Amino acid sequence: MGTFVGGNDQLEKVENASLSGLSWLDAFVVNYEKKGVPKNAGVDSEEGFPMKRMHMLMKYLGSPQNGLRCVHVAGTKGKGSTAAFIESILLESGYSVGLYTSPHIMSICERIRVNGENIGASELDALIDSSREQIQRCQDSIINTDDSGLSHFEVMTGLAFRHFRDANVDVAVIEAGLGGARDATNVVDILDAAVITPVGFEHADALGGTIESIALAKSGIMKEGRTSIIGRQENREAEAVVLHQASLKKSPSFRTESIVDYHVQSQTVDGSSLIQNVLFQIPASIASDCFGNGEEDLEIDMALRMVGEHQAANAANAICTAIGLKMNSGYDKISLDSVTRGIERTMVPGRFQILEQSEIQGQPLVTVVDGAHTKESARCLADTVRQIFPDSQIALVISMASDKDHEGFCREIQKAKPSVVVFTDCLIAGDGTRSAGPGVLAGAWQVAKMTNRIPGWRCRELIQASMKSAIAKARHELSGEANLDNGHPGVILVCGSLHATAAVMH
Repeated sequence: MGTFVGGNDQLEKVENASLSGLSWLDAFVVNYEKKGVPKNAGVDSEEGFPMKRMHMLMKYLGSPQNGLRCVHVAGTKGKGSTAAFIESILLESGYSVGLYTSPHIMSICERIRVNGENIGASELDALIDSSREQIQRCQDSIINTDDSGLSHFEVMTGLAFRHFRDANVDVAVIEAGLGGARDATNVVDILDAAVITPVGFEHADALGGTIESIALAKSGIMKEGRTSIIGRQENREAEAVVLHQASLKKSPSFRTESIVDYHVQSQTVDGSSLIQNVLFQIPASIASDCFGNGEEDLEIDMALRMVGEHQAANAANAICTAIGLKMNSGYDKISLDSVTRGIERTMVPGRFQILEQSEIQGQPLVTVVDGAHTKESARCLADTVRQIFPDSQIALVISMASDKDHEGFCREIQKAKPSVVVFTDCLIAGDGTRSAGPGVLAGAWQVAKMTNRIPGWRCRELIQASMKSAIAKARHELSGEANLDNGHPGVILVCGSLHATAAVMH
């Protein structure tokens, strides 16, 4: 049993189903994914989203979070992939597992999963309809207190907890949406592990404006005396804040960098499949206590379906989480075999995914999609594409949300040395309000290029009005490359947003 989130079959189910409940919800509550998050909304202060609103909603829904064991995941980089790895390990260990993530790619049904299966479209519709009266009553109570009212994410979060309760899952893996302390998901009752993935400078306006304030918000998912898993932190200021918060809350902490080391051995392309071979190493003291491995360091070779050094790091965080759950939270069914199977069977769409293989002028052409949208993820993406396609001509197609660090993203992705880049825009959460104009992105690219000054690199810069025309233009431009016939495939790489990935996959 593996983990694969979404797919074309799920899209067809959604399009063919009546989603009257979802349509009602879209019209009834505010959707900050479409309009943008207010300044300081995720800060744990009077300016932040009021948690009393979420607690009130949960009470109206019958407090479905009560008695539900949870693994809560927050961070800037890799939290969705890490959550999927953890889900897969727990499934392979024989547990019944709920998974709540965001945003979705093909359908909103991807956000709520039980035992590896997305909630069905009609099932989601029925869930909303059966909760409509309670949601309406809660909204009325909130508005009477001069509050702005429930958000779409808050309601979806409450519905996810209710679905997991109804499904009687053993454990739910919950990915935080924005920050942690004031996130709608932070209503967990029984916290078996708080997982903090790498913290970076994203959603800065909503999270206080500094790396320290962002780290403090993310650390807000930690609970007094409950286990925390602290992933490798690239930023030392962020790491100091996370460690300090764990200490204040007397949280037994498992630090990934001390417990799970990893070395990427190879990355290969086999048709549309990508395989990354990684050697993971666990110290003898931990391996012996957790897996009964004897007195030597434990080395495990795994073949990941998720590629890139960052995905190896995400897998290491998930392995560390499994160790913490087994040693501190009573998850005795976790074994070395179930950890290995879980890691190897995890695949999340939109993360360096080969979407299409075709030909151009008799030469192979590969279309890859990746949801990278921060400067840190762009750095990882540039490294990954050049590791897997070291001698290929690359055409980038970039579309981003307006509230991202465009210049920082462009500065890092330029290190992939593309021969052409096409800027376009796409809907963000089904709406154009937060979409960055192609001209804005082109300007950021120019500024980044002047800063980078990469010797000998030339790149044509183009603008297209739609994703479809951008892909066609990238293909056309690659067809004119004089050295495309060097025996290596041409690569069209779509990036900048999971919403851009969704536009291509649709």
